[in-house]
Order: sequence, then structure tokens, then C-alpha cells
Amino acid sequence: MKRQKKRDTKSFKKQMKKVKNQPLITLQDPSTWKMGLINDFENEMKKLNGDRYVTNETVQYRTDLRYVVSLDNLPDEIMTDVKKLVTSKKPYRGQCMWYSKFISSQIKGVNQIFGLFQVNENQKLGKYLQLNQVTTLFNTLLYKDENEKVWGFHSWNEYKGVHFDCLKNELFDKEDEKEFIKYTILKKEVVNLKPQLSKLLNYDYEFISSSI
Repeated sequence: MKRQKKRDTKSFKKQMKKVKNQPLITLQDPSTWKMGLINDFENEMKKLNGDRYVTNETVQYRTDLRYVVSLDNLPDEIMTDVKKLVTSKKPYRGQCMWYSKFISSQIKGVNQIFGLFQVNENQKLGKYLQLNQVTTLFNTLLYKDENEKVWGFHSWNEYKGVHFDCLKNELFDKEDEKEFIKYTILKKEVVNLKPQLSKLLNYDYEFISSSI
């Protein structure tokens, strides 16, 4: 009698865990789509448009931010979760709105901030900009204030009054971080998504990031 082959339990458990973690809906498989959830997803993606937040009117009511903390100085209750996310779901340059929304969608109480920041490399563009006017230059929203300082559009996160910028922390080394001079706030947005949509954003993070 032929001896039964020993089952690879480790491989089996790993496969079962993968199936368990897979959501019922994924953007990568249209056969799983539910139109209500897909519509919610599309509506959230439409918000990722800087023109909604940076206008000649909104910049007049900006609020200066004293400082942005590093991830090592986040409150204990969210530090581990934020660090896990930025390690497993790394941010990409030029996707600050998407990434700050993603972080907010995954951690309760973390809000999304839309605002402006000064970086040294943008100051040389001032000669192309009109005073007190929002301008799109090289696909970047820029604003030259009354003191001829140039601001660029940016988005980051906030938790209980503590502001942090995952892109700055993860994409720039210590020397480059000195380029970030100052932040100012235009709007705070509470991201309150349905649990199923939050799971979808997490599972399809790389797919969404590559599509933006």
C-alpha cells in the first residue's frame, strides 16, 4: 500500500491566511465589484485634486504651522501603526494627497491636512510667478505671497493637534529634510470611510499607487 504523502501544513496555513486576508472586493478583479463601493472609491479619488483646496481665496485664510514632528515623536497610541504602514506600504513622490488619505483611512483619529509648504528648490521659481496668485507651473500648484516667498501645495496628516509628514520622513534623507522650511494649513479633513472601503484601499494600495 502506497504511503500517503505528508501534507505541507506550513504552506497550507500560509495559503489559507492569504485567502482569509483577501477582501471580497478588489479593484484588480472586476468580477468582484459592487457598484456602491466602487462609486464611493471613485468619489474619494476625485477629492485628490489640489485645485479644490488651493485658490486665490483660500490662501488668504491660511494658518501657519509651528512645526511637524518626526514619526519617532508621534503619540504612543499611533506610532507603531504609522510606522508599520510606511514600512509595508511605502509612499511615492508626488502622491502626498493619496498617501495622507490612505494613512487617515487606516488609523482611527488621524486626519488629512491640505496646505502649503516652503521648500528651497521652489524659491528660484518666484521670478515666473505673479504676486498673491496661485499658479500651476510644471504640473505643480505654486503660490507667491506678499513677501515674495514661494509656497507649493502639499498634504500631510494630523492626530490630536500633532502634525506629521510621512513623505518627508520616508522619501528624504536628513540633509534633504532641511529643504522643508515651513508649513501652512488650508484645510483639515476628517477621513471617515466605510470599513470595507478602508480594507480595499489597504489591499489594493500598490495597484492604486501605480494607477495615479
